[in-house]
Parts: sequence; structure tokens; C-alpha cells
Amino acid sequence: MLGRHHPKGKAGMTMVEVVISMSCAALLSAAVYGVGLGVMRHSYMLRLDTEVQSYAKEAVEEIIAIGLENLRKPGCNYLATTTRTNPSTKVAMERSVRVVWHDQDGAVVTASDESLAYAEVHVDVTYGTLTGNKSRTITYSTLVN
Repeated sequence: MLGRHHPKGKAGMTMVEVVISMSCAALLSAAVYGVGLGVMRHSYMLRLDTEVQSYAKEAVEEIIAIGLENLRKPGCNYLATTTRTNPSTKVAMERSVRVVWHDQDGAVVTASDESLAYAEVHVDVTYGTLTGNKSRTITYSTLVN
């Protein structure tokens, strides 16, 4: 139907057909570009979340390695808040450790209590998001005997 306006014996496309084809190509390209940006953003956030979880797990492993007896000593520096900027993502991550002390029955006690049986360790890592105006916190928890 579109080809009816061609002079006899001449092949090709009319200007209207070219404009419609280019418009379709532009719309398709914009859609593919939008999907690509979404995939890149999602990949970045997944990588950042993985790095944050590794940072939290690193603290938990250090605390398990020093043991419950050393952890309960006054002034234990493993409970201090630390900050690290990841070189690949350029995002600052702030790590803080909370410890809840328990006796054999699970009741909450103080670190100096003789009935202390185990500690519940929570490592919170707060970091900025891709937009930079919000922050997220991931908590990694474990028990230390």
C-alpha cells in the first residue's frame, strides 16, 4: 500500500516511510538504553550490598576470633565504630558493633556478670545509596560463646 506512490520502475521508500522507520528505531533505542541503565544501577547496588555484607562479616569474624572473655574486658576496641571508604565504589561505610550479653537462661545481663554464658553480636553497617541522599543500614548478627 505504501509503495503505490512510487513512480513506475523506481524502487525505494518515500520520505514518510523513512521518517516512520527512523522514529521506530529511535523509540527502540531509547527503550534499550533505559533497560541498560536499570541493569547497570541494579548491578552497582548488588555489588555495593555484597561489599557492605563482607565488611560486616569481617567484624563478626574478628570478634569470634578474640573470644567472649576478651570481648567482655572494659575498653575492648572491637566495639568501636569504624569508617571505611570503598575504593571501587567511592562509598563511605560506617560500621558499629552492638553486644547484648546473656546468661544460660537467655536473660540479658551485664558484661561483668559472673553468669554470663554468651553474647549476641550485631554489626550495623550504614552506607550511602546510588542517589546519595538516602542511607541504608545492613545488620549482620551472630552468637559468640
